[in-house]
Amino acid sequence: AYGQQEKNYKITLKSRSFTPQPGIKQLFWDSLTVQLIRGEKRHVYVQLNKHLTIEERAELEEQGVKLLNYIGSYTWYAVVVDHRALNFSIPDSVRRTPILGTMRWIGEIKPEDRIEPDIIEDRLDKWIKTEDNRERYSVYFFKDVSMETARQIITRLGGEIEGEEILTRGFFVILPPGICDSLMNEDKVKFIDLTPPPDIPD
Repeated sequence: AYGQQEKNYKITLKSRSFTPQPGIKQLFWDSLTVQLIRGEKRHVYVQLNKHLTIEERAELEEQGVKLLNYIGSYTWYAVVVDHRALNFSIPDSVRRTPILGTMRWIGEIKPEDRIEPDIIEDRLDKWIKTEDNRERYSVYFFKDVSMETARQIITRLGGEIEGEEILTRGFFVILPPGICDSLMNEDKVKFIDLTPPPDIPD
């Protein structure tokens, strides 16, 4: 049974693989609580104990946790808007609000989780670089982020937008060197990827 549990809850990302311990780390709980009390929201990983029905997902959202995209192993990208949701591992809170008990773990999306490892290791293809030494990337935002907000984040960092995809919240951008570091630390950014090669005519 233990081996089965290990397999179920192991999360595999491009940046790392790990099996989270149930609950939430105290330091993360502290920083999240401060943000949420200030009226901010935060994108996080949420791992569930089971798959939820649409009704249960709506119930969880009422408690301040909106599930956004499923990434496997009962784990979702999610956005937290209410600090009371962080009490999911406190038995009294779960007795009062059973839906909180469907969450096994809430964890931080680390900056390196938001970027293709080849970019960090500087394994870049030649078409990534522009003539003026800027770099081309595909930047994806979480689906609860408006296109306008995403555009503002890119342009504020000096980026130029070459194309957009509303469905994926994806932007094809040209960035000044070193700006990926800032984007990796943006809460609203889901993933920074290499731009595919240009179409080469036959």
